[in-house]
Amino acid sequence: MRKAAAIFAAIILISVICFPVAGCRGNSDVSERADSISSDDSINVEEASEDSFAEMSMPLAADMIFEDFIFNFASNRKLQTNRISFPLPITRNGEKKLIDKRQWQTEHFFMDKDYYTLIFDNRRQMRAMNDTAMKHVTLENILLAEKTIKQYIFNRIDGKWMLTEIVHLPLEKSQNASFLTFYERFATDESFQIESMSRYVNFSIPDPNHDFTSMTGTLQPDQWPAFKPEFMPTDSLLNIVYGNDTESGPQRIFIIEGVGSGMRTEMTFRQESGRWRLKELNS
Repeated sequence: MRKAAAIFAAIILISVICFPVAGCRGNSDVSERADSISSDDSINVEEASEDSFAEMSMPLAADMIFEDFIFNFASNRKLQTNRISFPLPITRNGEKKLIDKRQWQTEHFFMDKDYYTLIFDNRRQMRAMNDTAMKHVTLENILLAEKTIKQYIFNRIDGKWMLTEIVHLPLEKSQNASFLTFYERFATDESFQIESMSRYVNFSIPDPNHDFTSMTGTLQPDQWPAFKPEFMPTDSLLNIVYGNDTESGPQRIFIIEGVGSGMRTEMTFRQESGRWRLKELNS
């Protein structure tokens, strides 16, 4: 997804540079037409640009890796509606209803937050992110304060990722329920963070004195304030579950990934005597 975000930024930069160049090549009527555009026309122009972006940014390869697809899906309204199986079933409290294309409201997921999060049980699950044979993915919007999860279920049909169902469920029904309850407090309470550290925490962070190198070692609880992540989301999390793996072991690898910023924090937690504790910190 970092690569897709960089491509999107490059497209925007090119469009900003090229537009005035076109005006210098004798297209003097461009500014006159711009002045005469009504508010409705402005919307149409915006939609036209959006459609052009969809055509430019959705090569066949984007359907191979889900992260590449979901960036495009979240960025473009027209592309999004074309990749939803309508009528779309939505299940809430055990009751299912169907909505049609006219009722759909565009979902931008991480695009308005500039970050997304991932939760894995192990490294094997992490490798599934790049599995081109993957055909089933669930994107979860986890609302911590509301104790609810909205699951967007995607399936790859005839080589194309399609949103096929939405399911609302209480947080307590999630396989990550115990960890999410723990994380909600961990993200906001520094004293609890220190209490939740293992005796020694392995860390690897960028060396502030040397570019492209890292500092590694072990972190003790009293050193946490100097090393803790600058940002941990507290209101909502976005998780992507690859495949139908329902394993729920005693470990969680929690990743905070910036969209286009290069920011990445990875924390590994493990249950010890029934309590979640931080074991590793990497950034």
